[in-house]
Amino acid sequence: MIRKIKCPFCKQKQYLSAKARNNLSLLGILPLPLGIPLNSFGAPLLLIILIEVFLFSLVIAYMPLKMELSNENEPMW
Repeated sequence: MIRKIKCPFCKQKQYLSAKARNNLSLLGILPLPLGIPLNSFGAPLLLIILIEVFLFSLVIAYMPLKMELSNENEPMW
């Protein structure tokens, strides 16, 4: 995971805030539990894989919108 990002304007290091790191980690595992009910209802494996790949693509596209940066590296807890 990206921990520090260089600002293109001020050339200083920016860090993901602790809140953003928590939210992004939860957001990344969100599509995983969907495969269990699909499998229990007898959906084909190829369909489950395609749905999971599509959902992971949506999550990856949504992640930059949830990023919050700070000037200091905050502790996780």
